[in-house]
Amino acid sequence: VMAARVAYLTLVATGRLEAEHPGAMPSQMLCLTFTNKAAEELRQRVLGAVEGLGLPEGEEPTILTYHAFATRLLDDYGLRMGLEPGPRLLTEAQKWQLMGSLLDEGEFEHFEVRSTYIIGEALRLADQMSNHLADAEAVAAESRRLAGEITGTSRDDRWDRETLLKRAELAGLVGLYARRKRDIGAIDYGDQIALACELADQHPDVGEAFRERFPVVLLDEYQDTNVAQAVLLRSLCGRGYPVFAVGDPDQNIYAWRGASLKNILRF
Repeated sequence: VMAARVAYLTLVATGRLEAEHPGAMPSQMLCLTFTNKAAEELRQRVLGAVEGLGLPEGEEPTILTYHAFATRLLDDYGLRMGLEPGPRLLTEAQKWQLMGSLLDEGEFEHFEVRSTYIIGEALRLADQMSNHLADAEAVAAESRRLAGEITGTSRDDRWDRETLLKRAELAGLVGLYARRKRDIGAIDYGDQIALACELADQHPDVGEAFRERFPVVLLDEYQDTNVAQAVLLRSLCGRGYPVFAVGDPDQNIYAWRGASLKNILRF
């Protein structure tokens, strides 16, 4: 469907089809998808769809994953928010090592810090918070507030209260993790989208340059986007901007990875 859309807009732009809009050339289009494999497959399908149109050499769309696109934004404009180009992206092992080094700085009354379990839980919470653009202090405060509202003494009440208090402690650890990453000039996978959102929100000129460079945006697998990705695209595109999204609500199976079904339902 996306390849057909690229071909259609190109046919209009080159005068082969009439329409009430000017169309667009492939080089004016940005296509976003989720995996490198999907990006390469889409590239091949698009090239095949426009192959017989006699386009100039190199006339093709920019096709990236959502995270690669966010990284490109940070590389191009990150200095506006004090972020050096090409920040060091932490590996999974480095994330575990960094989070583990912060355990002595945290305060834990409800979590037993006797194994690496707490590190995994803190990293999972950090990813979820990045996906939802949630602030560590706000998550900790809200968790404590909700725990204080549970006054029952049943087993379920005690379990819910303890879970919330544990989350508050984990959020405090995630806050330390975020500050340490800034101190050493490093980011993790979840930071790429979150920082790009901050960039687009604080610097409207980034959105202006984006809209001038890409008059058309096409989004793949939109049912799998998370809150942060939707916020980023909304900040860059604004209202009245042509966005074409492909997705299927029935294939929304990545909630565990941060996907938010409401994005496609409210598109």
